[in-house]
Amino acid sequence: MPLRLLIAAVSFALASPAAATPDNAGLPPASPPEARVGECWALLKTPPTYARRDVRIELTPAQTIERRIPGESRWVTREVRVPAYERRRVVQPAVVEWVESEVTEPARTETRRVPGTFRTVTHEVPVPSADAPQWQRDLSKDGALCWVETPTAFRQVAHRQQVTPARTETVTVAARTRITRRKVVKSPAVIDVTTVPAEVRVERIREQITPDRFVTETVPAVMGTEVQRVMTAPSRLEWRAVLCDTNATPGKVRALQQALKARGHYRGPLDGRFGAATLAAMTAFQTAEGLASNGVTLEALAALGVR
Repeated sequence: MPLRLLIAAVSFALASPAAATPDNAGLPPASPPEARVGECWALLKTPPTYARRDVRIELTPAQTIERRIPGESRWVTREVRVPAYERRRVVQPAVVEWVESEVTEPARTETRRVPGTFRTVTHEVPVPSADAPQWQRDLSKDGALCWVETPTAFRQVAHRQQVTPARTETVTVAARTRITRRKVVKSPAVIDVTTVPAEVRVERIREQITPDRFVTETVPAVMGTEVQRVMTAPSRLEWRAVLCDTNATPGKVRALQQALKARGHYRGPLDGRFGAATLAAMTAFQTAEGLASNGVTLEALAALGVR
């Protein structure tokens, strides 16, 4: 594959510089500068350049908080009058004992209610049917058609039926005797009663002078620094010296293939021919190194160490 077909731009073996006009200000010149006999030049799109810079960012936004300011207070003393009272102290507890006694309940009569008795009775109830009368053939006689109604179905229904009504009866409860136990105080408790006279106590308390108050404060935002990747120069078109059929010798192409193979980009033979495999390897190397990748520039050759 001829090398001149791989360059995506107009190449020049010899060219003269063109004068810049106001219409093409900011654009590359129409011809490469300082072109010499035996050189090839092409308009290549250079990749943008980036740099890492410290950028100030907001870590925590500003916020408004409400803060409580306690009021003023002081310690004061006051007199508290305690009235007289009686203080009771048990000197000897009471002595109690259990006493049993017989209680006789006399005979009596009681009226009790006797509930009625019931039994469960079942009977058949016809089930309503939506079937209408229809003609049927009488096979037992002469085969005539008869107007026959659909037989009615029945179901069993159960209900409770009273056998004997509820009544009351009077019964006699015989007299009975039972034993009860109760506590009896054998000797009362001995209590010592002491009268405590009234007194005046002095207490120390905290008295509030001014109440608590609340103030609203604005907490400023917390700022920090972050390292960001910033573009320093955009992509642009530039004239670059490139490798072409004029200056690409088999020895130089073989050295190029050997350098690409040493860096893991080329796996083909070292035949000194610039084919599709060599171009793909060269493009991969230029992309990885951040170089212009739409032509084999002399800058890329220098990066590979090829002279």
